[in-house]
Amino acid sequence: MALRKYLTGALVSGVLGLGATNAGAVTFSEIDSEASLGGSVDFFEVPTNAALAIFDWEETAFNAFVEFSSNKTFDFFFLDYVVDGSASAVSAFRLIGPDGTISEMDQSCGNADAPVQGSCQLITAPGNSGGFTDIASTPSFTTPLFTDLAAGTYTLGFFESIDPEAGNALFGVAAVPLPAGLALMLGGLGLLGFIARRKA
Repeated sequence: MALRKYLTGALVSGVLGLGATNAGAVTFSEIDSEASLGGSVDFFEVPTNAALAIFDWEETAFNAFVEFSSNKTFDFFFLDYVVDGSASAVSAFRLIGPDGTISEMDQSCGNADAPVQGSCQLITAPGNSGGFTDIASTPSFTTPLFTDLAAGTYTLGFFESIDPEAGNALFGVAAVPLPAGLALMLGGLGLLGFIARRKA
């Protein structure tokens, strides 16, 4: 809880300066969330501009989702992936929007629980090789996976069946137009959070 307050406070203070002149503010609101035993999902808003979703698991199979709404157009980022496991480790997520699945259909999360079950998009860490890493997305603090997503209700699901056995995945949603430096700041603060969580 203290970590969440620290991150939220830092994000808010940084964004106030970055987005002070942004008239097209975006508001993100959590509707529902759920995670299987041995893990958690946290979703917290940075007022008017962005929000973070952190999936954290310590055993597999791990299944979690968060449902949120946006009042205006936004971009979706895959920001970080820190795991304990092999260099071929991959996980999968599913982003569902008002009009259906948005994420690419790389793999079926057939063993996942609803609403994660279905066509998933793979993610991996930079430099990983083997397995399905050649078709998996790697993190970027500056380049969104999906751009100009319409206002509405979205479900972000995450699934890990076997490898890695433990890890964290960080996703972000941010205002369009993106305030200068916001994605980089989100990623940097997310990394600090992951380091603190892994040492705990």
